[in-house]
Amino acid sequence: MITVHHLNDSRSQRILWLLEELGLAYEIARYQRDATTRLAPEALKAVHPLGKSPVITDEGRTIGESGAIIDYILRRHAPDSPLRPDPASAAFDDYEQWLHYAEGSAMLPLMLNMYVGRLGEAGAPLHPRIESEIANHIGYVNGALAGREWLVGDHLTGADIQMSFIGEVTGAFGRLAQYPNIEAWVGRFQARPAYKAALEKGGPYSFARSRPSPGREKERRAEGAARMRACGLSGGVCGPHPPAGCAVGFPSPSRERVFRFPPPSAKPPGDEQASEDPANFPPGVTPPDEFQRAPGSLSP
Repeated sequence: MITVHHLNDSRSQRILWLLEELGLAYEIARYQRDATTRLAPEALKAVHPLGKSPVITDEGRTIGESGAIIDYILRRHAPDSPLRPDPASAAFDDYEQWLHYAEGSAMLPLMLNMYVGRLGEAGAPLHPRIESEIANHIGYVNGALAGREWLVGDHLTGADIQMSFIGEVTGAFGRLAQYPNIEAWVGRFQARPAYKAALEKGGPYSFARSRPSPGREKERRAEGAARMRACGLSGGVCGPHPPAGCAVGFPSPSRERVFRFPPPSAKPPGDEQASEDPANFPPGVTPPDEFQRAPGSLSP
């Protein structure tokens, strides 16, 4: 039987979703992140040398990496499932591309956005390039979904499951309203019974949280733009010398990222020059755990 070594609030959630879609029997070995660092526990290294999740064990094999796991499960346990196109078809080539693209290309600028955002002023020179790459990749996915419900063919496939995290992270960064095709796609897959069943079994998952109405999102974006103008910023990129004590909020459907820049007499860069302060989130809004973690803690 397949065992999913499931780290709470991580990419392994999509493996549970796949198994629920297929109706396969499986077991869950649960691992909890460190409450302070949000890193995976050392116990995962006993399963795979990288100590990351997702990873599965099955019939004496240990398989890591989301795309490889999805491919393995469908080939070995459900070769005739519609979640995997006919290998002789052109659709299969598209399917394989999405399996590799999710972590090979699309996730990189989103990860950089999260980590460089922690650097505050020191990371400002990188923001234009990161923003450009996010627009490039997320725009590409949005275009691929134009006029269709799923990435490959006319029904859900493993490509959608692998790419789902990209759509969910885009939402966590408050960008779904800019990409309506992705927004509708995320709504479709999160409404599926198998997705909901996987949530029940996997436990709390930050990226499945509901988003506010488009009207409220527009309002919060306007509020964030006003704050940036007040701090002498433009284009959503931190200026080289923000005013002392300036707090800049970037509005998001699920949270606000707030960078605080201390006066010149404060600690030097790298010593809490920029922080994400939960006290500054709007009333009733809690930042997803995925974005409260220490650098280096995001498991694939």
